[in-house]
Amino acid sequence: MSAIFHITQANGASPTYKDVGNGIAANYEFNFMSTDDNEINVDYNNYPIVAGYNSFEVWILMRFGDAAGAFNTINNCKFWTNTPCYASGTGISVYSNINAANPGGTVLGSFATPVSGVSSVALYNITTGLAAPVSENVYIGTVSGGSITTPASFTNNASTNSTNFIVLQVQTTSGTSAGTTSDMIWHYSYDEA
Repeated sequence: MSAIFHITQANGASPTYKDVGNGIAANYEFNFMSTDDNEINVDYNNYPIVAGYNSFEVWILMRFGDAAGAFNTINNCKFWTNTPCYASGTGISVYSNINAANPGGTVLGSFATPVSGVSSVALYNITTGLAAPVSENVYIGTVSGGSITTPASFTNNASTNSTNFIVLQVQTTSGTSAGTTSDMIWHYSYDEA
């Protein structure tokens, strides 16, 4: 049996974890909003990002397992995005804590309550894209080469079966047009043995 893969979002000070997709669904969805919540709980249409302001940071991680999803090893986790996220001149920029020169992500013990001010975690502008990496760019633990070897049932603690956090934020200028934007496509991959 193969691993069950989830994209999980963390919100709030504690934090609270919510799956925004699982390995059974074809799509995972999270939205950039003007509130620290996720699409599971609220409708993003009620929390638009006002031109000149930023979204709250989105803290996500790749989580593997559940008691039913047996596997031996998960490693070589990768994250990238389509190129570009938005056309130039839209006034919309996307920032991440991961780029080609800075792999790894934010270790689980370093979670901070998501903010809507300019992020001190998502520092790298990836608006023009983040190319598919050759090797892992989302670590499991503090250094490259980590792995997950034990599936675990999901509680409110993702640390036993997940990657480091990927932190994203949308920043806008006062000239950003109102309205819903096109979808950004995020890609995730991992090796399973």
